Amino acid sequence: MVSFTNEKLGSFTLVKSNHEFEIEIRRGNCLAVMIYNTGDYYSLFNFYADEQHIKNILKHNFKLFHDEVKNVRLNMKYKESKTLLKYFLGEIDEVKCYTE
Repeated sequence: MVSFTNEKLGSFTLVKSNHEFEIEIRRGNCLAVMIYNTGDYYSLFNFYADEQHIKNILKHNFKLFHDEVKNVRLNMKYKESKTLLKYFLGEIDEVKCYTE
């Protein structure tokens, strides 16, 4: 079972069927957990178990994201964000980094 903490690695905007959804990237019991926070509840969007999981996705010519992703922000305070950055740069046009 995937679980996550309150530590926010970053976020991005997902565009699906002309609707925008703010997805949070959180620390968890894996490399990263992506959740949609409605304010009333959390919905699991996706997760990456570890760096090997990402490599396997890309090795089989799959994309990390199937929908349009924009406004990616990563908090470089966390080592997980640095790992994600390597792979996001190959998939997403612009990734903004910050330290909080």
